[in-house]
Formats: sequence, C-alpha cells, structure tokens
Amino acid sequence: MQRNPGQVMIGFLLLFMGGFFLLSNFGMLRGEAFLIFLGLAFVGAYFFSGRQVGLLIPGAVLTAVGSFAWFESMRLWRVRPSGGWFFVFLGLAFAMVFIVDSLGRPKPSTWALFPSAGLLLFGFFVLAVDVVPRTWWHMATTWWPVLLILLGALIMLKPRE
Repeated sequence: MQRNPGQVMIGFLLLFMGGFFLLSNFGMLRGEAFLIFLGLAFVGAYFFSGRQVGLLIPGAVLTAVGSFAWFESMRLWRVRPSGGWFFVFLGLAFAMVFIVDSLGRPKPSTWALFPSAGLLLFGFFVLAVDVVPRTWWHMATTWWPVLLILLGALIMLKPRE
C-alpha cells in the first residue's frame, strides 16, 4: 500500500516532536537532541513513504548537525571542538544517505558519495590546519609547487607504451 509522502512526513514530525517534548519535560533530553529527533522523523518518513530520497537527505543532515551539537555540549572533546568536525559530521551524513538508500537496490545511485567525499576532505583539512604546527604549514604553502615540478618531470620521463 502506497502512502502519501506528505501525510507520512507530518505524522512522523508530530510523533517525534511529541516524543521529544515529553521526554524534555521530564528532564530526560536537552535542546540539542531536538535536531536529532527531527532528523529521525525524516528518516522514518523515508522508510514509510516508499523510500523517497528527498526525505532521507534532510533526515541525515539534521541528525548529523544535531549529533555535532550534542557532542559539543557534552564536552566529549579533549580540546575545544573544531569547525572541521562539523564538516566531518556532514560528510558522514551523506555517506549514510548513500548506504541507506543503496540497501536492497540492484543498482545504487552514487551521487551522495560526491558531497560526502568533498565534505570529509574539507573537514579533515580544517582539522589538520588546527593540529599541524604553523611552521609546517608555512613550509608546505611555500614549497608545494615542487610537487607539481616532480609530477611534470615524472610524466615527461615516463616511457611510452
């Protein structure tokens, strides 16, 4: 039986928002969990509406942003959380979109891997900038053209097949 996606989404939003506010009223949840609950409502609607990926994407992104906010509020980091972690969480959200949407499909769509890879690479780059000493970054930004020179020389000197 095919369900109306809008009806399913509204139902899930009401279910999850009601659950969040009830648990919050009893002091069992903090405000950061709201985005996680909202994201889970979208993910639930994705499964109940015939797997429409337009519901999975905001579900994964909201869950990732809520998870980042929760981790930040719990002070689970050894140091102050970097903005790089935000992009890592978003990259993982798109990786989850790919994984979840691919389950049971004969030919999975790979489009979600592109934003996932870009966000993960950028996030890890930002994390590296925070961790690697400034003197190394100065050296790397000064001498990186040497890599282009070496790559060009390797390409020119490679024998033809």
